[in-house]
Amino acid sequence: MAFREDEGRARKDHCAENINIVRHLTLNLLKQEKTSKRGIKTKILKCGCDDSYLTKVLELVGI
Repeated sequence: MAFREDEGRARKDHCAENINIVRHLTLNLLKQEKTSKRGIKTKILKCGCDDSYLTKVLELVGI
């Protein structure tokens, strides 16, 4: 429930499946990031506020 999935409105065609894949990938990236000893929700907020932290998380994949 880190992404508030129950409030999602994606229901047309394969939209719900695609969004679920993106959420799953994001959750895996945030779990792999070990420099911040915080919860997933805090890491999501930190990615939204701090571009250097977002870059650090994205570098785990090589983006």
